[in-house]
Amino acid sequence: MTKDIAYIIFLCFIALPFIYLIIRLASLAFFKSWIEFLKERKEESNVTKETRTTDKDSD
Repeated sequence: MTKDIAYIIFLCFIALPFIYLIIRLASLAFFKSWIEFLKERKEESNVTKETRTTDKDSD
């Protein structure tokens, strides 16, 4: 019985917060890389739009 209580306390106060922290950091890293990817894609589309407008101007 005391082993069960100790196991529950270990899970609640040590293991679960540690697992939560790992998941939180992993998702944060994923979202940062995803935001950078979207910014690069937006910059590429802006460059494409600028080249299109300069192509129209040259006609």
